[in-house]
Amino acid sequence: MSGLKVYSQQDSTKTTYDTLAFKLPKKSFLDDVVHFKAKDSVVFNIKNNKAYLHNEGEITYQNINLKSGSLDLNFKDKIVSGKGVKDTAGTLHGTPIFKEGDQEYKMKELRYSFESKKAIISDVITTEGEGFLHGETVKKMDNNIMYIKNGKFTTCPLDHPHFDFRFNKAKIIPNDKIVSGPVYMTIEDVPVPLALPFGFFPNTQKKTSGILLPGYNHTRNLGYSLQKGGYFWGINPYMNLELRGDVYTRGSWAAYAKSQYRVRYKYSGDFKFGYTDYVSTNNPLQEKQHSRGTQIIWNHQQDAHANPNHTFSSNVNFTSAKYGRYSSNINDYFSSTTTSSVSFVQNISSRASLTLNANENYNTNTGDMTITLPTIDFRVNQLYPFRRKKPAGSLRWYENIYTSYTLNAQNILTTKDTAWFTAEDFKNMKNGLQHTIPISSDIKVLKYFNWHNG
Repeated sequence: MSGLKVYSQQDSTKTTYDTLAFKLPKKSFLDDVVHFKAKDSVVFNIKNNKAYLHNEGEITYQNINLKSGSLDLNFKDKIVSGKGVKDTAGTLHGTPIFKEGDQEYKMKELRYSFESKKAIISDVITTEGEGFLHGETVKKMDNNIMYIKNGKFTTCPLDHPHFDFRFNKAKIIPNDKIVSGPVYMTIEDVPVPLALPFGFFPNTQKKTSGILLPGYNHTRNLGYSLQKGGYFWGINPYMNLELRGDVYTRGSWAAYAKSQYRVRYKYSGDFKFGYTDYVSTNNPLQEKQHSRGTQIIWNHQQDAHANPNHTFSSNVNFTSAKYGRYSSNINDYFSSTTTSSVSFVQNISSRASLTLNANENYNTNTGDMTITLPTIDFRVNQLYPFRRKKPAGSLRWYENIYTSYTLNAQNILTTKDTAWFTAEDFKNMKNGLQHTIPISSDIKVLKYFNWHNG
């Protein structure tokens, strides 16, 4: 405690200043060292074995960290209490933030026992799985199981969420599930006719299957919506499938599928498919206009240890012009050019290799498409056609003649997105084939000069 000013308060009328450390009775010591600090002051009441931390107080004990505008530490009962403080305008600041391991809780008030590891929490907000849990009163047990009264669960990150599922009582089992009594949904604090006799929310970091809660949004053209709700299916340890959808109050809808796969030391990748049907009209008397779009994304990588003789990779990104027109994803909206490529390389022997490529370039603004299907590249490395298999003595002049071979072939199609791969397109496809057979030699003349021809 070197350099720390310690205020020892004996009673409410007398305060003395002391810079020396003090000893508490052995029976009041905790099981480990308690580190604490405050921005303004740390006041000790030696008689009652208490400490008061004013303005941005912080306490660290084992794997527990607590920050709060005001903290009261009782060494005898091994209890710490924290709450925010109000400024001159009556605004509350420094509400407690409690961390235990990787779990973090934001709350209005806290009372925690270091001995029993139990806590009583008021107005808590914490992250559970992919959602956020709010509770008016929470009782945290020593095994980290929590019981909540008057709570709500949502995927909205705001302190006052746009939408949520509300319940009167619930039990949280860490890294397992959240179970509640009757649950109902609200949007902007208005209950909607969607209620269930009980609630069950998966709460685990392990690969499992379960419901994906939707997000809430509103756009001028499409109206109110619930977005990205659906189901996650952990098919097996190597693959999963995610199905999501959007629904809008004015008739629009969208569906999405995503699958990730991985086989160690062989290959990995992900596949995404999206279909949108946006219905938009500024006048309810006019006929509704449909804007339908499609997106296909496929990324595949082969592990370097899989096969030394051939490799396969893909980076496909095809997005139609109307797919991102009303999307809430800003990248979909502003993306005007997509590119795709698929590549296969085969080593036929130590001297020859074959490469096949397919490429696509698409401009969503102009509708122009350039497709190369396929590009063929066949190569034979340097070889000496006249050299003896078992030469005896020095090499003859013609045995230094060497050659190689390269074949390049391309099929290029330039078209519009409205009519591609039609009979007319195949007539306009450009084809090309090129053979390259260079012949070279390194021949010595009069034993002192090199004659190179290539």
